Amino acid sequence: MTIHKKVNNRPKCGARGRWVLLEDGERYQANCKRCLGQVKRRKDTNTVNRAWLLRRILEGKVIAKCNGVYTDDYAFDAAYNFQKTGWLPARIEDDYGQRQENYLYFRRDEFRGYGHAWRRPDGDITLSFGYRSYTMRIQ
Repeated sequence: MTIHKKVNNRPKCGARGRWVLLEDGERYQANCKRCLGQVKRRKDTNTVNRAWLLRRILEGKVIAKCNGVYTDDYAFDAAYNFQKTGWLPARIEDDYGQRQENYLYFRRDEFRGYGHAWRRPDGDITLSFGYRSYTMRIQ
């Protein structure tokens, strides 16, 4: 719901149908496209654009740690502590086999499509896929 200007006890465009909130706190039905176009969603300030995050990694400004990798084999996961790591510099893996130790590698395709990233209250960024989760910090 959004707050609409009130003219003659109705929304400015005279819309009917869905509920909108008038400036005096009264609810009013509206379905006019013009009126619903006035409805502005509050920007979700916690969501992080993954393309922006990819660029920060390519610039070398990100350290990351793996919170866990989960498979269907719980015994394997528990034996390897869910593949958790400490804080390591994040890198993008362009060629398989070109990995170096003491880096946390990501693929470019992990920053498109499936998965999401959000900023936590402490300022860290969580990047999550269906079976993996990472925490990142911008340096």
